[in-house]
Amino acid sequence: MRSALYLLRNLFILAAVVFIQNPLAAQLVNNGGTINISAGAQLVSTKNVSNNAGKINNNGTIKAGGDLINTAPITNGNAAAIHFDGMTTQTIYGAPLNAWNVIVNNTNGIVLMTDLFVAGTMNFTSGNITTRNKLVICAASSSTGTPSDLSHIDGSVRFDGTGNFTFPVGDNQKYQPLIVNLSANSGGLIAAYAAADAGNAVFSTGGSSSTPLASYN
Repeated sequence: MRSALYLLRNLFILAAVVFIQNPLAAQLVNNGGTINISAGAQLVSTKNVSNNAGKINNNGTIKAGGDLINTAPITNGNAAAIHFDGMTTQTIYGAPLNAWNVIVNNTNGIVLMTDLFVAGTMNFTSGNITTRNKLVICAASSSTGTPSDLSHIDGSVRFDGTGNFTFPVGDNQKYQPLIVNLSANSGGLIAAYAAADAGNAVFSTGGSSSTPLASYN
C-alpha cells in the first residue's frame, strides 16, 4: 500500500508540472509544479512556454520556439541559458524575465513586453530584440557576445555595472554599438541608438562631473 501511494503521489506531481509531449500542441504549460532542469539538460518547446504558477529551476537550457509567458519565478544557475529559436516573431510577456545566458537565433526577432534581466552572456546569432518601451537590463557580470547588423538590440539597454561594456544597440538594420568604460555607475546607464539628427546644440566634453568626457560624436 505504501508503494502504491508513493507512485500515485509522484504521478500527480509529474502531471502538475509539464505538458510538452503532445505533438499537436508541443508546448510547455506549468500550472503549479516545480520543474528542475539539470546542468547539460534541455527543456524543448517548439511552441509557447507558459510558466503560469509554480517554479522553474534552470541549470541547463530552456529552448523556446514560441512566445514565453512568465508569471512565476524562474531561477538560473550560472551556466543556464534561455534559447529563442522560433520560426516566427517571439514575444516575452508577463513578469520581468530573469536569465543567465540568452541566445537569440530567430531571424524574425524577439519582442519584449516586459523587462529582460541578463546576468551572463547575450549571444547574438540571428534576429533582433525589440524592446519598445521596456529594457534589456545587463548586470555587472554580463557581456554581450558578438552582435552584428543581423542581430542586435533595437531599443534601450541598461548596464548596472562599471568597467568596460558594449551596448549592443542599433536601429533594426544596422548595429551601432556604444562602448563605455565606467568608473562609477550608481543608478545604471541607459543607452539606445536613434538614427536621427541630434540638432544644432553646442556639444562639448564638459558636464556636471569633475571628470570630463574623453570625446564626443
